[in-house]
Amino acid sequence: METISDVDVPHPTVANALISPQIGLYIIYSLLTFLVIIFGSLLPFVSYIPGMVKIRQLMLAYGPLPEDFIEYVQLVFGEKITSHVPRMPRNLKAQIKSKTEVSLLWSASYSAVKEYAHKEEYVVETCMDGKWLQAACVNEFTQCVVDGLKPGSDFQIRVFARNELGQSAPTPPVSGTTFMPLNSMDGANMDGYQWGQSTQEVYVKIPLKKKVRAAEISIRLLPLQLTIEISGKIVLKGSLCGTSSPNDILWDLEDIEDENDNVKMKDHSGQQLSIIIPKLVDRINWCNLFEGEPKIDVKDIVYQCKYLGTWKGDLGVKGI
Repeated sequence: METISDVDVPHPTVANALISPQIGLYIIYSLLTFLVIIFGSLLPFVSYIPGMVKIRQLMLAYGPLPEDFIEYVQLVFGEKITSHVPRMPRNLKAQIKSKTEVSLLWSASYSAVKEYAHKEEYVVETCMDGKWLQAACVNEFTQCVVDGLKPGSDFQIRVFARNELGQSAPTPPVSGTTFMPLNSMDGANMDGYQWGQSTQEVYVKIPLKKKVRAAEISIRLLPLQLTIEISGKIVLKGSLCGTSSPNDILWDLEDIEDENDNVKMKDHSGQQLSIIIPKLVDRINWCNLFEGEPKIDVKDIVYQCKYLGTWKGDLGVKGI
């Protein structure tokens, strides 16, 4: 004759789980969720799968769960279903999108499959005058576009994650320079000179602080390098953005007439050095004159410069 002590009596909660309709629904829901995660990582869309909404409504209708149900599910799936303080995002990258916009892309530091219950949002900050200011807040997505930057300006951007439990450390900042505004020569106004281009040529204009003679000017052009000396002083030197044709270079000293050309330059002598640099390959757009300098957005080029002479516009640069 068996006594009560000889009979295997299941744990009361587990016994209830075997007969509770709600536990059965939770198990079905968990299994379906597990299959969805394995075959496509589509957990955000689970609620839209036919029948899943009804199952969730039935689960809620049966009242509270046993206290150790979460531990029971952990034993089944082997993963702790909880959220945590966010970890620092990874692989932050920035791509210049326009004169005022930068596109950002980064990676989350948690597994969307193993930690599917974890939630966090991302805060994007830009550095302005040495202070970090919030520029955007992104829910779950790991990309965004930061707008409102100054054309031709340097920028620093970083990202950190946060949720109700805390926030992560910020990423190492990414930096760069936004596109320069396009001048009327399809180039840019730089510090000390202006440059532009047509389909076949590149134009360089250097306003001079004092008038000089042609004999005081030395220009050395190689296919990929340009050096300009005035009165024994190097005023421009660097590696060219594109390939030039050195044998066909032209240059001249021109008088600047403010009243006719509406040019506003500071500290100039009324004279400028104008240079025509032939492109080795026609219709190749140059994004800057020298490598390493701020770029223009070549998509904005319309090739409106047709001649070498001074062009109209507010240049606002100092002479050399």
